[in-house]
Amino acid sequence: SVHPRFKLGTCGHVIGEYEADFSYVDVKSEGSLVVEDAKGVRTALYQWKARHMKAQYGIEVREV
Repeated sequence: SVHPRFKLGTCGHVIGEYEADFSYVDVKSEGSLVVEDAKGVRTALYQWKARHMKAQYGIEVREV
């Protein structure tokens, strides 16, 4: 999908939101969800959100 949104939270509280550029299911890797983002500049906030996506959802954001 285009511009999917993911709630970011901790201890049962939503503390922010991450909006990616794209997401899709990769049938080659057992149907895992792939999240892609096109970045010109990797801001500190983006880097934090990408780390939080990995910690909360187990999703590594691919930069294209």
